[in-house]
Parts: sequence; C-alpha cells; structure tokens
Amino acid sequence: MDIYFYLPVLILVFHFFSLIIGEGLRRILFVILSIIFFVVAGFREMGFDYEHYSYLFDIYSNKDWFKQSLYYSTEVGYAYANNIIPDFKAVVAIITFIIVITQFSFIYKNTKYPFLAMFFYFGIMFYTSLMGQYRQAFSIGFMLLAITNIKDKKKFLFLIAIAFTFHYTALITIILLWIPQKLFKYKTYLIALCISILIGLVLPKLFSGLSSYSSYLDAKTSYYENADYKEITGINTVMIIRFGLFSLCFYFREKLAKIPKMEFYMNIYFTSLLIYIAFSFLTALASRGSMYFAFFEIILASNLIYVFRKNILVQVALLSVFVALSIIRQMNSHTEKNFDECFNPYKNWLFKEL
Repeated sequence: MDIYFYLPVLILVFHFFSLIIGEGLRRILFVILSIIFFVVAGFREMGFDYEHYSYLFDIYSNKDWFKQSLYYSTEVGYAYANNIIPDFKAVVAIITFIIVITQFSFIYKNTKYPFLAMFFYFGIMFYTSLMGQYRQAFSIGFMLLAITNIKDKKKFLFLIAIAFTFHYTALITIILLWIPQKLFKYKTYLIALCISILIGLVLPKLFSGLSSYSSYLDAKTSYYENADYKEITGINTVMIIRFGLFSLCFYFREKLAKIPKMEFYMNIYFTSLLIYIAFSFLTALASRGSMYFAFFEIILASNLIYVFRKNILVQVALLSVFVALSIIRQMNSHTEKNFDECFNPYKNWLFKEL
C-alpha cells in the first residue's frame, strides 16, 4: 500500500526539484521516473483484470489463437502478442514498456511541467489504465505517435491501425484527421455541446437496432451495459471538470497559444466531452471511447499552470486546485469496491525474485 502513497509524493518532489535544475538534469530525472513506473507496472502480479488477462494468455498461447480471439471477442493484435510471447509476465512487461515509451515521451515533449503532468497522470490513468486496461493504454500510446505524425496521413493511419488491433475503440481516433488545429468562437463549442446532448438522446434506440444485426456488437453492448461503471445520469463531475478546464483554457487561450499545438489539443480535449455525453447511455463505452481524447487533460492542465509562472498567486491557486483534484481522484480509486482485491497487497515478481 505504501507504494501508492510514496510514488505520487516522489513525483511532486521531482517537479519542484526540476524547477531549479537545467534541462539536461531534468531529462535524466524524467527517465528515472519513467523507469520507476515501468518497474512498478511492468513487473506487477496484480491489478484490474490481471487474472482475466492471465487466463486469456493460456488460451491464446495455443495454435488456434485467431479462432479463440474471435470467440472471446478479443483484438487480434493482443491475441497474437500472447501467442508469440512465451510467458504472460513477459507480455505484461513488454506492453507496459511500449506504453511508457510512447505515452511518457509525448508528455515530456508537449508539457513545460512534465513532472506535474505525470502527477495528474497518476490520478487519471495509473490505476485503471497502466495497471488495468493496458490494452487501451497501449492503443493510446500509438494514438499519440499518430498525432505526432499527423501530417503524414499514411503513417498516421498505419499507427492507428496498430492501435486498433489492441483495442477496437481506437477506431474512433481517426476523427483526429478532421479536428481543427485552430480554435473556433466559444459559441461554436456550446452549439456542439447541445448537439452531443441531442445525439445522446437519439443514439440509444439507433444503437440497439444496429446491435441486433451483429453478434459482435450485441456481445459488446451487453458487456458495456453490465460493466461495473457508475451510471451517467445528468450532469456529473466528469462533465464539469472537462467543460470547466476547457473553458478556463479558452479564456487564457492567448497565453496557451504561445506553446505549440495547444489549440489543437484543446479541440481534442473538448471532443472527449462530446463523446462522453453522446455515448452516455453506455457508460463504459462513453468512458473508454472518450479516454483517448481525455488524455490531453494532463497536457492542458500542466501547461496552464506553466503560463502563469510570472504570476505566483494565480499559479499557486491553479496548482492547488489541480493537485487537489488529482489527490481526490486517487483517493476515489482507493475506495473502489474491488480496489483492495486487485491492488492490495502490491505484488511484483521482480522484487520477489530478488
């Protein structure tokens, strides 16, 4: 249990220390933090869905892995990885390594306060993604690679295709090609928000009709309807946070625009709110489908704090709010009914072997 307390504290210590050191040392410090994350998550023997993934490994390690992947409705890329990698521990370690490389390098390159961004990452994605649904975390990493290469359409689509073979929800990220890289007027976003609400009212009937014609969609619909997610009813904290952060960033858009690609990332982040609302009738799908775009919360929040570095009072206020929000999220994760079962005690086969 101590590791879940000491790791976020260590990240904050690294952040404040990074403010007084040069870029070279800051980069070394970030590499050290990345290695720590890899060791913690890559050599674990617990976490959300760990036992389920271990069970699937035994199935996909056989010769008929492709047929079994269709039977269990698992993405062929992940099933194939289980087939060619001889040990489940190695599967977790290799996939985690790729997640750390792709996601963390993107964070470092696109944030002025990368350690602060990692602290927010811990609150949003550590438990459920890196230590749980690591197939989607893998897909998010390749989406970030695709965004880095978005000007090369063929390369972009190739990277999204790889992401798709590990989590089918990655298909939705193709819309990144049409998301504007410049901001609209604020009223345009309000109109888009209203449209997403209307879609959320109409889509349930349409989706149920389509799923009846596809066994795969029917199975996935049934799964998402019965998934252990809190039901989305009315306005909730996720909507408030996403709309609030976007509005705050829009208000200070001139400051943020001095950092490359921030307007594009703001539009991507707003898309997470639209998807979350439009698919609110399937809570798990709304949460997972919007997660690709919600990733940019950690980028925007940390950079928003950075642009007020010359206004200490405002920066401290923003820092306090976002740090408190991240802590609350971490605490909420600890109160999940299956948290103790999945995360306590923390188990790491590397440490055990040592």
